[in-house]
Amino acid sequence: MKKLGNLLPAARLRRLTHLTTITRKATRWSSTYAMLKRYVAIRGFVHQLNDRTILSLLSTDEQDKEIDILLGILGELESGTKDQQAEDSTILDARDLFDETILLYPDAAKRLGPNADILVSPNFESAVTKLLNNAAGQLSAVERESVCGLQMYSPATQNPSDKPLTLAERAKKRKKTSHEEFNYLYCRFL
Repeated sequence: MKKLGNLLPAARLRRLTHLTTITRKATRWSSTYAMLKRYVAIRGFVHQLNDRTILSLLSTDEQDKEIDILLGILGELESGTKDQQAEDSTILDARDLFDETILLYPDAAKRLGPNADILVSPNFESAVTKLLNNAAGQLSAVERESVCGLQMYSPATQNPSDKPLTLAERAKKRKKTSHEEFNYLYCRFL
């Protein structure tokens, strides 16, 4: 692909198609996907160039099949990457996507798993995921501590009428208020 970016081969390729080569950028894996996608789009035109130096660099039919398979895998991963860039994407969405990716590609567990090295606070991520799943009751003590800053105290509701409470109502109210009730902030913004 790089050789096709040179002046003469690029000019010859431009006579055959408006498509130009795309080079790989080291900082983005998606550039690999874009480069391979463009290669597949122009490989038929490259054969028509009849340039020995370029034809000697082309991949074999077997390698082309491997490129097509790799392009399919990278296409799936690209769709997940684009989905994560959505405005309404949450930590829960990311965790679900990563878990699905790990099911398909187990080698990704080291980088995408719940205890990946890149995570600063795995307990916090796990806790927020449970909160977004409405499973606050399943929080472990460590997870509860990691999201303590997101807790809001919800005081017991007041008696709407001025009527005095009966003995049974007072007992129920005391039972409710004896357990401190905490709710958590709405975590979709994280």
